[in-house]
Amino acid sequence: MQNLLKKIPKFLFFTGKGGVGKTSMSCAISVALAKKGKRVLLISTDPASNLDEVLETKLKSTPTKIEEVENLEAMNINPVVAAFEYKEKMVAPFRNILPKEAIEQMEEQLSGACTVEIAGFNEFSKYVGDDDISKDYEHIILDTAPTGHTLRLLKLPSAWNSFIEENSTGSSCLGAVSGLSENKKLYENVVENLKNSDKTLLILVSRAEELSLIEASKASSELANQGIKNQHLIINGLFKSNDDDIVAKSFEKKSKKALESIDDTLNTLDKTTIGFYPNGAVGIEALENIIENKIPEEFKDAKEKLQNSLQSILEETYSWANLINDFEKDGNGLIMTMGKGGVGKTTIASRIALDLAKKGHNVILSTTDPAAHL
Repeated sequence: MQNLLKKIPKFLFFTGKGGVGKTSMSCAISVALAKKGKRVLLISTDPASNLDEVLETKLKSTPTKIEEVENLEAMNINPVVAAFEYKEKMVAPFRNILPKEAIEQMEEQLSGACTVEIAGFNEFSKYVGDDDISKDYEHIILDTAPTGHTLRLLKLPSAWNSFIEENSTGSSCLGAVSGLSENKKLYENVVENLKNSDKTLLILVSRAEELSLIEASKASSELANQGIKNQHLIINGLFKSNDDDIVAKSFEKKSKKALESIDDTLNTLDKTTIGFYPNGAVGIEALENIIENKIPEEFKDAKEKLQNSLQSILEETYSWANLINDFEKDGNGLIMTMGKGGVGKTTIASRIALDLAKKGHNVILSTTDPAAHL
């Protein structure tokens, strides 16, 4: 980790599959840089941001000081709030000029999903493309949503530039093109900064798991094609066994096999490996432990504690067979798997669909995830 900290440029982007530890890594590096005396702003562009929990600070949509760490500020970009402010900015000048029906039509035009997207993107762009704002910080670190959303976000500057240049109708699903045109220079600056290897580093975070590494590789290739070529790979949560426990050895073997399958795209990148931390990454002390590669004393007997509690955990676990039978009794319906990124929603949904199909039921399995691992 220390080698990575020596080469952090102005802008740092974290991306990767859901649940791999993007927020943990972005927070840990932000704390480390701030502790070195650097002025740091940490921004989450994830609608399901966990920055508040990890930093144990109530954040807003504007930079908020982290009391425990001098020089560190953090914020969440709320796309819904940004969309409301964007819509009001576009409509307000006409409220006392145009008739009520015209105002309602404008508001309707500005109520689509793409309004939320561009409004959130405008907030992101201010900190990457506006020198008057970014000059207050030596490092601006962006903790992004899972890969599919990040790819969309980082492709937007070029996409909106092309739209502004090619659209001549004066309108879009966002309303007046002037709402975009006034930011053309800002978008150009964002594109320039993202492609500048002296200013921007993309960090691909992955677990030592096959699917996670495949997604990191795809993201690496796609973003390199966008001109973002300064990239670094973090393998997070690498598990290593120091005894002959069968389960521990199996986890270690699985991780080793996944790492051996890394493709040429990822093999060419500089890499940092972070070990598995049983205490997670909540709070400044835990983040410092990650940077210093230190395991707290209270977790050194974690194996014995787990073995003592394992039987009671198993006794309280509902059987899979009973779960499938309960679904089957309902006859038909909608089953939705929900949860934090990386917890196994796709795996569980696929297994449910497969088991119900084997029992003779007609099943449709679909995903709303842009990364789509089905």
